[in-house]
Amino acid sequence: MATPRRFDPRRLKYDADWIPILSANQLENIATEVLEHYCPQVLKPNHPRKTPVLEILQGLTKRTGLKFAYGDLGFRNEQKILGKVSFARKTLFLDQCLESGPLTKRLQFTAAHEIGHWILHRHSFPRWKFTIDRDGSLEDDAPSLHKLLDSSPRGWLEFQANVFASALIMPRVNFEFAVAKAQVDIGILKRVGLVYLNGTPQGQLDKFRVIEELEKTYDTSKQAIEIRLETLNLIEVQPVAMPLRDAVNDWPDLKDISAF
Repeated sequence: MATPRRFDPRRLKYDADWIPILSANQLENIATEVLEHYCPQVLKPNHPRKTPVLEILQGLTKRTGLKFAYGDLGFRNEQKILGKVSFARKTLFLDQCLESGPLTKRLQFTAAHEIGHWILHRHSFPRWKFTIDRDGSLEDDAPSLHKLLDSSPRGWLEFQANVFASALIMPRVNFEFAVAKAQVDIGILKRVGLVYLNGTPQGQLDKFRVIEELEKTYDTSKQAIEIRLETLNLIEVQPVAMPLRDAVNDWPDLKDISAF
């Protein structure tokens, strides 16, 4: 029996700017539903692997009419534009620099981020009461990717797309297992499952090595992995004790209803 669809854009609530009101858990669930539909194999709990985002794009082309292209997307405020989704043209663009060279590790997250915009935001964009980018599109440079702390209308769009993208390429169902496995593989046998920072160079080195292992598993950037660790509360920081004198001195004074 087919699993009933849970995400229905017709049932979403919107704020005054016509941005969908979605919690981080709801965004995780929507991403999981997309994976269940297009590539359920990546949701095996003890078998973390790369999410085939380009296959998801192909599926969205068949189901929703989304087109996909590489190209030179240019710059915005001297920052390279890495991804773009044009709602009016029903097209998702990735910059050609992601195909080869030093930025290839950003392909996974950038593509997943733009997929998030398409799934979450295309139904309400005609009603937005704020300015977006050229030709009715959303353009994403490196700073906007991974942005989590910005309460402007555009900032909320990026927050939602970023949380969705993280869950799409690093599903929670096996990410925590992947962290534990990476630690064991490099010889960390204490506090397995949490990246423990104790204020020492060794702690920072261990964190870096775990992220390197996860980078191999999920084929995405170190920055994306670190943010995923933080948002899932998998980094534990030991408070650094200060001498009493220092402590005292430092005391602070919808027309298309097909979701995906």
